[in-house]
Order: sequence, then structure tokens, then C-alpha cells
Amino acid sequence: MILISSVASTATGQSYDLRFVEESNDGSTLEIKVQKSYTITAAVGSSNLVFSYNGAKVNSPALSVAHNFDQAVDSDYAVMTLTEPEISTVSLNIELQADDMGTSLSAGVWTDVATVSFTILDNTGTADFQWEVASTQATVAYLEDNSTLLTASGLSDESVPLPVELISFEAINETGRIRLRWTTATELNNEYFQVLRSKDGAEWTGVGTVDGYGTTNEPRYYTFFDETAPVGTWYYKLRQVDFDGAFEYSSIIRIYRGEDDFAVSIYPSPTTGNVNVRLQGLSAEEKLDYRVLNLLGQELVNGWWQADETGRVTANIDLTTELSVGTYLLQIISDERWLSRSLLKK
Repeated sequence: MILISSVASTATGQSYDLRFVEESNDGSTLEIKVQKSYTITAAVGSSNLVFSYNGAKVNSPALSVAHNFDQAVDSDYAVMTLTEPEISTVSLNIELQADDMGTSLSAGVWTDVATVSFTILDNTGTADFQWEVASTQATVAYLEDNSTLLTASGLSDESVPLPVELISFEAINETGRIRLRWTTATELNNEYFQVLRSKDGAEWTGVGTVDGYGTTNEPRYYTFFDETAPVGTWYYKLRQVDFDGAFEYSSIIRIYRGEDDFAVSIYPSPTTGNVNVRLQGLSAEEKLDYRVLNLLGQELVNGWWQADETGRVTANIDLTTELSVGTYLLQIISDERWLSRSLLKK
């Protein structure tokens, strides 16, 4: 029967302990309790508790019982959520909604934060639950971005302002390359982003950098093209670096880069109205959205197609009455790719 193995210690500059306690183990499912204790009486604020586990022994973490902090204050906490910021890693997200300091826990008392269930893959060995650490003998809590450590002296696990607020990060498969796009809502002393790529989600390699905007309260939009990734599944994350050298990581995204046999044929061009579109090398039954734009970026025609089981699309766009004479752009977009082609109507 699989054994629980845990590591917990007091964080440098922090005043609480975290630990794991086995609640049940029937040979197929393992349940663990995550508990928190303070050396002094203090409040619980917004934070993420992030820990890793042995993915070869257990998987499929699920939140079965959430925090009980609302027993002391009335509905001041959002429903706890569980996310997986990296492979074999769990983040328990605690969100304080009130303006006060939240629920106070008594000094020296272990309080249940959550119970998490795992499916047992291998009955031998240990699950190896372990807090993400910044240094030796450091237990750490994370902010909502799943990467910022609260380790400064005097801080508990209360939320603090973030230097860069990343609101989106996505990857799109294009012919011969992968397009990465991300957006920030605000930035503070942001020098640059480093784009990191991994084959297994464990070992990371830098593939390029993009300059930041320094300090801004306006949304900023970024694009990076990775033209060196071979065919296969790839993981990406961003390393955001401040002017003083401080840095933090984004969440991880994954994308499959297919074979370079993807091909598109659009004819006739110029056209008097009807445009024939043929695509091949798609994923089986891949869904694609299309739209026709004028040169001002205004959408004039839109629709969608679905590839057949062989990864092909044969379609027609009727532009006879929709468009006047001129040059237009046809964009074709799916979860795996993005392409743009010129159309000329005469």
C-alpha cells in the first residue's frame, strides 16, 4: 500500500507551519489533509499553497473538502479552487473577499485547510508530497499568480500587489512555427520577458526574450514566434524580469506542433465572387473559424469549418454580394493554428 511522505517546516520570515496528514487510503484512492498552524494568533488572507507530488505513484488530484475559515466570519472567502500550475504540482487557491484581515487562527493549533484526493497508480513506494521551496528549510505560500513567493521579513500569507499583472497567455500552431501571445493589464519596472520551452515540463530552455514596457497602467500586448520547436508536444512559460533583477514565472501552457505537411489552397485569386478553400494536414475533425476583413481590420464575413477524419477541408466562401472590388484578408484560426491570406476581388 502506498505511503504518504511529506516535508513541512517554518518559513524564514514567516510565522506559520504547513503539513500533510493522511486521512484515508483504500489501495486505489489516497486522501490527504493540508493543515496550517501559526506560532502566534494571526489572520488567514488570500494566498496559494503549492506542493508537488510523485506523479509516478499518484495522479488526478481533486479537491474533496475545502477550507473551513467561514466558521469564524460570514462568507468572507470565495470557494477554494485547485489548479495545477505545473506537472505533478497542486495549487490550493484561498481568496479573501472581505476588506478585513479574514479568519484568525489560534496560536499553535493545526487547522484543516483542505482535503485532496489522489488516484493511486502504483501501490508501492511513497507519494512524496512536498512544499515548493525557495531555499533549504523554507516552507512557502504563493500569491494568486502561482509563482510569487512570500518570503520577506514580517509578511504572513496576506496578498500583496504584483509588479506585473498577466491576464492572458496562449500558444497557436502556425505552419513552420509556434506563435505565443500574452497580455498584461499593468506593469511595474518590467524590463523583459524570457520565453522558456520544455519537452517534459521539468527541464526548461530559454528560446528568446521580449522587452517589457517598464511601468504602465495600460494593457500591453506581446507576440513571440518560436520557429525552432520540432514536431511534438511542447510546454511554455514566461519568466518576467524586473530592472532590479527580481523575477517571477507565469503559468504553464501546452501545445502540439504538427507535421509541416499542412497546406492551404485558395483560388481563384483575383475572384469575381466565389472563393474555393482547400486545407490538408489538419488534425482529424479539427474545427476552424474563418473571417474576411478589410484593410482597416473590420470583419465583413465569418463562419466555421470542420475537417474530416483525414484532416481535410474543402469549402467555398460566397463573396458575390458581400464585398466591393478591392483587397481583403482571409484569416483561418483554430486551437492549433492561425493563418492569414490576401484576397483580391475584381
